[in-house]
Amino acid sequence: MIVVDASAATAFITSRSPFAQGVRALVASAEELNAPHLIDTEVTSAMIGLGRGTRGEAPKISKADLDRYLKEFADLPITRHAVLHLTPRVRVLAANLSVYDATYVALAEALGVPLVTTDARIRRGAGTMARCEIIDFAHTGL
Repeated sequence: MIVVDASAATAFITSRSPFAQGVRALVASAEELNAPHLIDTEVTSAMIGLGRGTRGEAPKISKADLDRYLKEFADLPITRHAVLHLTPRVRVLAANLSVYDATYVALAEALGVPLVTTDARIRRGAGTMARCEIIDFAHTGL
């Protein structure tokens, strides 16, 4: 059982990260995937961003790929969790993390499972404050 954040889910679906192979292996082997409800908005935002391009750049994926990726994400068997009860812990973690990232860490702590990410800022920001294992593919290079 693991918690996946939006960066890991996006890498898993699109394979557009240098860490996608490691993420895919870990996610595929997990018995259960968990995430806060906000993962839906974050992954959708990331994928739409890939589909429209940024700062005048061409889109990184086609409309057909965007449609396929969004469907694949919707089909992932992720248990989505309400997180309002985690607010006190999120507030503490948000001293060094975005509220979004702190929510993933707080959920992993509450479930007693590792958090899988490709966002090095989460590991750096959580530092010694995190009470869970953070599997950061950006740091490990797996």
